[in-house]
Amino acid sequence: MLDYPVGIIASVAFGCNLRCTMCQLHSEHTLSYNNGCGRTEMSDTTFYEVLKLLPKIQHVNITVEGEILVYKKWFYRWLKAIEPYPNIRLVFQTNGMLMSTDIIKEIINNQRINCVQFSIDGATPIVNDSIRCGASLDTILANISLLINAKRDLQRDIPHIHTHFVMMKDNIHELPDYVKKMCEIGVNSLSAKHIIINYREQIKQSLYFYQDFCDEMILKARKIANNYGVSVNLPITFTEAKQNQTCRPNCFDPWRHGQILHDGGIYSCCNNAILMGNINDGGFEKIWNNEKYQRLRATVNSENPEFTLCKYCNALLPINNFEAHVYTKLLIKLIENNELNDWCPNPVKLLIAPDEKLIE
Repeated sequence: MLDYPVGIIASVAFGCNLRCTMCQLHSEHTLSYNNGCGRTEMSDTTFYEVLKLLPKIQHVNITVEGEILVYKKWFYRWLKAIEPYPNIRLVFQTNGMLMSTDIIKEIINNQRINCVQFSIDGATPIVNDSIRCGASLDTILANISLLINAKRDLQRDIPHIHTHFVMMKDNIHELPDYVKKMCEIGVNSLSAKHIIINYREQIKQSLYFYQDFCDEMILKARKIANNYGVSVNLPITFTEAKQNQTCRPNCFDPWRHGQILHDGGIYSCCNNAILMGNINDGGFEKIWNNEKYQRLRATVNSENPEFTLCKYCNALLPINNFEAHVYTKLLIKLIENNELNDWCPNPVKLLIAPDEKLIE
């Protein structure tokens, strides 16, 4: 029997107030916060099964497939649920648009939320708001500042305040300014990652085709963060990836974390999501130690993983491989249909910057 995970990702609902252009839910499932149609929430029965884990784990990432603060009752419900368990800390991601003063007061005064991560995809409103449709960068920055100031005024160590940036053709030129702005505001840390292609129309946004320009922006951003002394997690450059070819890194998610969706489905990770079972079918421990999980753990870090989603996982591929920039389920489909070269011809035509000038 394997011990319980260190933490879980609990996705209690499905819904968002934004329509972000890079979101894998955007083209099919992103819901309108304004009309409220189609929202799906975790049942009480499933929630009570999840709560049975609290004495066994250390942290819970409370989330939804979308925006957690669309469902404020779940935010407060989680805070109430963890009261008897001093070992538990909460983490959550937000787009920052619904961060009210009441929420900020609760975060600061409760001291059970260890980290708040804000999603920002531009240094200027014209860029951020065109990518994160329905968002206002000015509002998000004002809410981050309110949280930072409240934390400072009350001399609180937590929550850790983090911001995250999805790099793509339309915003890579603002990466250095994003880093500078976040450092000046006073966040504790910040990060960025490459856009993952979810459908064909997104391919023009992949920085795989703008490697030199992307490298230049990453190096500038690193230097700025270093000058401010702020912790930053940026991808390695394409040049560094080519110079430092290493073996496939190990995956530890099947031992460390479990993801539970609103319907009770337990998944292997938050990236490729292999369904391992349902928490309502005998509880979490039964699924965590079932035969499928044992097979996953036995093969995920082998030369030939049993599960196809692990074999082609984009999170474990070097960024100088085109496949690392494609959503894994889509990548498998392209490989099976022999269509990968239609999306990325070999040899690929690299571009020097987002103005689409070809390298001579």
